[in-house]
Amino acid sequence: MRFSFYSLRTRILTHLAFLILSAMLLINVVMVKLAEKDLVAARARAGRLLVHAVGQKAIDSGLSARGALFLPGPGSRCTRDVRRLLHVAGFSGCVVLDRDGVCLFRCGDREKAGGEGLSAARSTLARKRAAVDFFGNTWGVIWFGPRWMEVSAPLRVDGRTAGGVTVR
Repeated sequence: MRFSFYSLRTRILTHLAFLILSAMLLINVVMVKLAEKDLVAARARAGRLLVHAVGQKAIDSGLSARGALFLPGPGSRCTRDVRRLLHVAGFSGCVVLDRDGVCLFRCGDREKAGGEGLSAARSTLARKRAAVDFFGNTWGVIWFGPRWMEVSAPLRVDGRTAGGVTVR
C-alpha cells in the first residue's frame, strides 16, 4: 500500500494536529496571563505591607505633641531602616508626606525624582484611602504591560490622617 500525501486521511490528520497545537498555544497564553495577574496582585499586597511598615516607622520615629508628623535626617536610624525595608521588599523608593501634603522624607529613587510620587501621595491624602496605580510601558511576558507600580496609603494616628506614604 502506497502512502499518498494528498489523501483525505493525511488532510484530516494535518488539520487535527494544527487544531490541537493551536489549542495548546492558546491555553498556554491564558495560563501565562493568569499567572502574571496573580504575581502583580501579590506584588501589590507586598506594597501595601511595605507602606504600612514605612508608615509605622514614620509614626514611631516622630509625632509631635500636636500630632504633626516629622522625620529625622538622611543619616538617621529611621532612614537606614526604611532603605533596608525597601531593598528587602524589592521596591525602588518611597515618599512620606505630612497631612498638608508637604514632602517630609524621600528614599531610594525618590531622592532624585522631582514630583513623581508626590502626586500619588497627595491624591491619597485627598481620597483618604489606599490606592495602587500603574504607569509606564514595558515589554511583558506576551505583550506590553505597566512598568511601575505605586502603592499609596494615608497614615492614620488615632483615627486622624497624619500624612501619606507612597512606595514605588
